[in-house]
Amino acid sequence: MIKSGLVRAAAILPEVLPSGLFDEVIKPEDIGYTHPVFLQCFLPTRHSARNKQRWQTNCGRASLVIRAGELANPDKPNEYETCLIPAGPKARFVIAYVNDYIQRENTPTVNMGDTLRDAMQKMRVGMGIAPLVNAMFANSSVSEGGLNRYMSYRGHIWTDTDNARCGLLPFVFRDGAGFADYVEWALDVPLYFILRGGRYVTEVTGVPFRRFLAEGAAGQRATLDDWNLHLTTLFPEVRLKGYIELRSADSQPPERMLALPALVKGVFYTADCLDAAWDLVKRWSFEERVQLWREAHREALLARFRGVKVLELARELFGIAEEGLRRQRALDESGRDERVYLERLGEQLEMGRSPARVIAEKWTGEWDRRVERLIDFAEYRA
Repeated sequence: MIKSGLVRAAAILPEVLPSGLFDEVIKPEDIGYTHPVFLQCFLPTRHSARNKQRWQTNCGRASLVIRAGELANPDKPNEYETCLIPAGPKARFVIAYVNDYIQRENTPTVNMGDTLRDAMQKMRVGMGIAPLVNAMFANSSVSEGGLNRYMSYRGHIWTDTDNARCGLLPFVFRDGAGFADYVEWALDVPLYFILRGGRYVTEVTGVPFRRFLAEGAAGQRATLDDWNLHLTTLFPEVRLKGYIELRSADSQPPERMLALPALVKGVFYTADCLDAAWDLVKRWSFEERVQLWREAHREALLARFRGVKVLELARELFGIAEEGLRRQRALDESGRDERVYLERLGEQLEMGRSPARVIAEKWTGEWDRRVERLIDFAEYRA
């Protein structure tokens, strides 16, 4: 069943090791939805010198309210604080999000696992449909008090973060690509840091892991823990961890929160639906994929590709997901299958506008560019 809230995904695939053997077959697990909104954060800058208290929050706590990049103080329910990028266990984000993007945007991710024989197929399809998913869930057209010229500003930010570790990966589209190819790519990505005695060692920053493995750096030799930490600092559109993680959607309001895992479950867990999704995108060159990915950030569903609106491709993908969920027949107590989670997304596609475009129109129209109206619209209450 599709799960909401904060879900810790079980390890589905074996850890990816440089010298790994990938013939183990692991029992498939249910898809999970992980919402990484402010799981760990520090108090605002003006308080940080005198108060280093870390707020531990999760989306299941009834008192948590998230408002447009702000977090409600759990000790003062009526006060909202702008959150800092974590400087502790999540310090890797300080480098990746130096532009302060993490304070304004967040990304729902879908984690999925299956047997190893088709994991790379799912990674390939996930990478192939990434521009369509981004267009369907584009929801970040306003930032810093105004329109930012993008429908998915979050997606655009990733194109200018660190090209060595972000974006679309060309090798996944090659015939016969496997886990070893992902390992080879990861070995050539430069390190952010390593951990020694609880301290972040940044003297290794910029050293490719392959060289660190062979020669060491800053007086340190590579360990398995270093490799596992390094894998968490890679941010492609589809990431291979102990599961396959799709990272192409903007954060959604509660009524569309489960549309993403429902879409993925319908497409990826019915064999011919997975094939149909691949048929939709398989003929594109890698250069075309990158071009469409970037154009989807700017125009979302109104982008055009090979003379066709992305909206039409998105509707086809939506139909494939609906059919997959219909066949799976995972019924709730009322006898409804999981297509119910796609209803709001279907309404959006029928309307022909991404969530971001609706916000942009409201921003220049009925909201009169007043940020408090955007905050009211985007408010989360758990």
